[in-house]
Amino acid sequence: MASRLRLAPYLEQRATWSAAGRHIMAQTESDSVVVYQAYRPEIGHYTATRGRFGGGWSFGRFAEEWLLAVEDITPLVRAQREHASPPFRELRTPAEQVYVPEDPATAIALGLDR
Repeated sequence: MASRLRLAPYLEQRATWSAAGRHIMAQTESDSVVVYQAYRPEIGHYTATRGRFGGGWSFGRFAEEWLLAVEDITPLVRAQREHASPPFRELRTPAEQVYVPEDPATAIALGLDR
């Protein structure tokens, strides 16, 4: 199954990312926020096979209410691994921008910069 995760050249993205602060980097669509996140193997495998967090990690309400789907992108990561060293010209990573929650209380609760 092909990933729906949009990719972009790493070097182009790096130039637009914030150098400091607390932010959520994500792909947004009209009905969802897609966040790429890497976890240690026992968490990643558990989550990818069951569609929910576990395997040694849980984030309370987020894991129970906010998580809609989990996609294992291991093949994508393996394909990009050979490009993950300088000069990074061929490396493609998830196309992400800073996501600011609509609800200011959520941003505060998460400790995000607004």
